[in-house]
Amino acid sequence: NLAERESRENLKATLEAIPDLLFEFDAEGRYRDVFASEAVLLAAPKDTLTGRHVKDVLPPAAASTVLDTIAAAMEKGGDHGRVVELPIGGGPRWFELSATRKRGAGEGTATVIMLSRDITKRRLAELEVASMRQAALDAERNEIFLTLFDASPVALAHLRDGEVVSVNEEFSNRYGWSRDGVRTLADWWPRAYP
Repeated sequence: NLAERESRENLKATLEAIPDLLFEFDAEGRYRDVFASEAVLLAAPKDTLTGRHVKDVLPPAAASTVLDTIAAAMEKGGDHGRVVELPIGGGPRWFELSATRKRGAGEGTATVIMLSRDITKRRLAELEVASMRQAALDAERNEIFLTLFDASPVALAHLRDGEVVSVNEEFSNRYGWSRDGVRTLADWWPRAYP
């Protein structure tokens, strides 16, 4: 029927125009269908996916997350918000998964429709913000440490590979050394314990 074929072609064109990846899986984790407007985001060529198990296509951690998503969607009807990381296009890319159980025409033919959205830009921005927060926290901790280090009534020296990197005020006063000078442990010992 011409109208039915046109309707199917129209639906296929619509699905392939969606910027996200759309998969249909059986309950065991085999690809049944794939729609991708950007085939470069697929972990394998599109025409090789149908019938393959997700474990044969994705790295173990990603495959496990996809299988967990499929199982949850089959059990509860849907599952949303899980993220997988895949080495695609020369670097890591992150995808957020949303899955819904789809009941087939025959008894026991339920499948899972999974939408996979590329969230790499968002994830990189989150990692950058986390890195900036960690850097600020590290700077604050370092400032607190230096304040305590310098205020200590005990002579303290910060050593690295036998070199005195820094000393506190008590160390400088006790041994008469410039706080900015870098000395070796071998230089310090005879002066401290003649």
